Amino acid sequence: MINNAVHSNGNLTIDNLKCLRAEYLYNSCSNCSEICPTQAIYLANNRRFALEPTSCIDCNACIGVCPTDAITTNSFDPNTFVLKFSATDESKLSCKKNTPCLRIFNVEQLIALGLRNDTVVCDMAHCEGCEVNANSRVHDSIVAMIDEANRFLSSAGVETCIEKEYEKVETGRRELFKRFVKDVNEIKEDFEITQIFDNTSTLPVSRQLLQNSLKKHIEDIPNQTLIESFSFTQNKTIEFTSCDNCGDCVQFCPTQALIYSTEQSRILFENVKCIACGICDDICKQNSFGSKDELDLVTMAFGRGEVLIEHHFEICSECKVSFPQKGDETICHRCRDFVNNNSDLFTMAKDM
Repeated sequence: MINNAVHSNGNLTIDNLKCLRAEYLYNSCSNCSEICPTQAIYLANNRRFALEPTSCIDCNACIGVCPTDAITTNSFDPNTFVLKFSATDESKLSCKKNTPCLRIFNVEQLIALGLRNDTVVCDMAHCEGCEVNANSRVHDSIVAMIDEANRFLSSAGVETCIEKEYEKVETGRRELFKRFVKDVNEIKEDFEITQIFDNTSTLPVSRQLLQNSLKKHIEDIPNQTLIESFSFTQNKTIEFTSCDNCGDCVQFCPTQALIYSTEQSRILFENVKCIACGICDDICKQNSFGSKDELDLVTMAFGRGEVLIEHHFEICSECKVSFPQKGDETICHRCRDFVNNNSDLFTMAKDM
């Protein structure tokens, strides 16, 4: 039923309560439907994504492009796989050996692999002619993901480079697929996965994985401040002169990257929680939000917050309500706007 919050074909599950469109109705994220090779994921009349079970081929490409973990599969957990892979001598990710389609991963998970392993090779040899790779859409998306992960690692001075390999080696997939599903289930027990990742957090598990990987290897990272921009996070800024402290950005931030201080005079920001969804930019009536091309990995690793803006409050001389003061003004913007827009109401008859 298209009105249900959760859609599933028994393996793949879409939880619309975690979707960005549930957080903010006018968010336009459609990564899952755009990458789907069979149009099995579509936008229903209620502006929520639905799954057509008979069309879904369980390629899992939609999982890697979802920024909020709203799409999952019972057969494979990419976050658990990263931990398992890093605990072995394996170096190659292959849809014919140990993973589904490589697009099941996202950039954060590839970066985590690069931080945790000396060598990572992505088997791209089977993309050509694959039913998942309609119009080369999935292949191009995988390449863009690998390139961005490498840009992050290179900027940080990490020697590991995630390689793309196009030499084809045939392997019986069905038997190996059963094996890695079993291995993943075993690794969940070995690593006590529920203790490593907080499934009740608003922060996607893949971001928790990246944060833990940065924290584990932070002393080995030569460049801990990246002067770069990335698709999966942003370093936000707020323009003081235009911000009216309405609080909409804090209320609608899906990962609580933006929070108020106790007295609500300051807005705090944690870059590790930002998923670059753009909701704060869209919802801000004053267009006060911006971003800067700078990412502090220590701040990200340890979840440190920074003050984006701090307001001083005064009592409005007209309405006697507290307001965030700009400069030496004595009247709040609501009263000021009312006076400016209705000045003719205060004109004396003799002056007309």
